[in-house]
Amino acid sequence: MKSSAVMIGRISKTRHLKKTVLYHEKKVEAKTAVLVDAGFYLVDPVRLSLQQKLARFTDRNLLNERSKVNMITFSLSFNPADRPSDLQLGRIASLFLKEVGLDKQPYLVYEHFDTAQQHIHIISTMIRADGIRFDDKKLSIGHFVKSLRTIEAAFNLTSSHAYAVKPEMNSAGANLDQGGFRIRQIKAAINEVLQHYSFSSFSEYNAILKQFNVAALRGSEGSRLFKLGGLLYNTVDKRGKRSCRAIKASNVDARATLKALKAEYFFLRPAQLKNMSRLKNTVDLALIENRGAALDTTAEKLALQGVKMHVSRQDKDDELVLTYLDNRSKCAFDSEMLGENYSLKALFARSKGYDQKVLTAATARNLAGDSADLAAEWQSRAKDFPSYLEVGLKGGVNMMLEDLLAASAGYDPVPYALRKPAKKRKQRRL
Repeated sequence: MKSSAVMIGRISKTRHLKKTVLYHEKKVEAKTAVLVDAGFYLVDPVRLSLQQKLARFTDRNLLNERSKVNMITFSLSFNPADRPSDLQLGRIASLFLKEVGLDKQPYLVYEHFDTAQQHIHIISTMIRADGIRFDDKKLSIGHFVKSLRTIEAAFNLTSSHAYAVKPEMNSAGANLDQGGFRIRQIKAAINEVLQHYSFSSFSEYNAILKQFNVAALRGSEGSRLFKLGGLLYNTVDKRGKRSCRAIKASNVDARATLKALKAEYFFLRPAQLKNMSRLKNTVDLALIENRGAALDTTAEKLALQGVKMHVSRQDKDDELVLTYLDNRSKCAFDSEMLGENYSLKALFARSKGYDQKVLTAATARNLAGDSADLAAEWQSRAKDFPSYLEVGLKGGVNMMLEDLLAASAGYDPVPYALRKPAKKRKQRRL
């Protein structure tokens, strides 16, 4: 049974040699890619080091220093029914470069496993051995498609004329294209979170993921998945409803397993501590400006400033956990980390009301029992800072306070134009 996926090629050009190679090498370290072949290197591809890979391209690019954009990457995707071997992938890359006019150029071939469709990336340089830059304008769309068809005929691959074929279902009833897109969506969300956000607990990590419509699942406490420390990922809609069958973490990204995430908690916590005071000040000012309003109104005001409040439920005691997601500093904070004054109970007391949309009626009744004591404690603390309350209630001043109370960006040296010139020393006559 043939699939609608066909052999597809893509081209990208860049001036960042090291960044391009390191991107694929990190994939190899994470076991989501493998080096298939290397052309015009003096060392066997298996024995190539990172320095040797970079040095070969660097030496060639130095022959034409006027050319800035000198690296080119081709991406070739194959039909799931073809599945060429590693040896065939190397020959396909060599023939493809010859067809597009980049033969006798050093190149690296990586096969990636981060999507459902088998594909390779070919990295090469556009600087020839005589120092002349490859004229990429000659690489027209028609020439590119013709090269793909030549490869399909040479290796008996699925023809690229099958664009009009409708998607078919596999034996499990799942659409291959939709499944591949879902994996790419989960992969992209995980990569964004791990590269740019800081967290130190699973609930914080999950709160960040859900803003990208992706959820991490550990299962219930008595389940086999929970006992073995496994982790599943799935796409969710705005209401948190799962789309279809979950995917194992090891099949998505090696960095996204529960064991790998726990190892990162210690290294990401300092960034949280650095930006924690700024978040507290933002929440305090929002509560002061919206005194007497429901908590959902305060949450909407905070969302406009880049701070989201995420409520999740613990399986062990059916307790609600509040997590703050600060997209300004790219940090997530559980309410326990900020202190009792920022827990869900304290927020309902300080806002003098609770939102029935967020909590069930039974949970709301339990919270209302301690609300009077918490409100009295907050009012007694506020008496010690009357000027703070006066300023916070004035319109337009909260932005100034936020800038004053924000963490310092660091020490800036004196500009060169304002430095005093050094005094010249008089030379002694002999």
